[in-house]
Amino acid sequence: MKGYQIITARLLEKLSQGVVPWRRPWTGPDPLQNLGTRKPYRGIHVVLLGMQGFGSPYWLTLKQANRLGGKIRKGESGSVVVLWKWVERTDPETGEPAQAVPLLRYYRVWNAEQAEGIEIPQTEAIDFERGLLAEVRPLGFAFDTSELPAAALRSWIKDFVAVDASKLTLLLESFGFKHGVPLDADVVFDVRCLANPHYEPALQPLTGRDQPVVAFLEREPAVERMYGDIHRFVESWLPDYARDNRNYLTVAIGCTGGRHRSVYLVERLAKAFAPHQQVLIRHRELG
Repeated sequence: MKGYQIITARLLEKLSQGVVPWRRPWTGPDPLQNLGTRKPYRGIHVVLLGMQGFGSPYWLTLKQANRLGGKIRKGESGSVVVLWKWVERTDPETGEPAQAVPLLRYYRVWNAEQAEGIEIPQTEAIDFERGLLAEVRPLGFAFDTSELPAAALRSWIKDFVAVDASKLTLLLESFGFKHGVPLDADVVFDVRCLANPHYEPALQPLTGRDQPVVAFLEREPAVERMYGDIHRFVESWLPDYARDNRNYLTVAIGCTGGRHRSVYLVERLAKAFAPHQQVLIRHRELG
């Protein structure tokens, strides 16, 4: 059977099962790619491989599996992909270039889920998992556990399960930009432009919860202006987020180290919203 006949047969098989391959709502990650070459599949391959129903985006040949130190599990069936290109020809009598002809060949590849002993890079595996969960993420709650102590995670989970899931929860989180922006933040405010208590020797070991730091920041007009702007923004948009049927809204406020300015603003905003809004507080850098 020729390559185009195999492709047609596969498409007709899916159509007979009630599946229109080119209209199917794809649930797998994008893009599909060859694990050996890391090149993405395009064109008809997206349909041919995507309609197989595997969760992993990675595909490979038998030789590639062996070269990567793994193997295809016994009994697993391969999926067809095609190689199509124009082939230049030369006239055997004159040696002059002749009309190019199309070449169509097919070969088989297997999904990474059909293989064993093959390691997928951790960062790519995480990206793949996020892609799978992208559609359901708004329905639940995401915890960014990067460099998070176990004790802090337990505390966060206890706080979260205690809230009323039928209402929108406003989660206010402080963080330090030098440790990275929280991955679960919906809205991020940068307050590094404000006066920094860190450079005051007496205030350096303290946090934004301590009264000396609070007094220092409240003397600064810019801090009051920043607080007012953030408060008005959140207050103005909260009803819209609630109408979007969200379970939570994570507002992250960051300074350099995440111990003074951002902590102070989160604490103050929480006090302002708590009387009429379900509020949770996180101070990522305080553990």
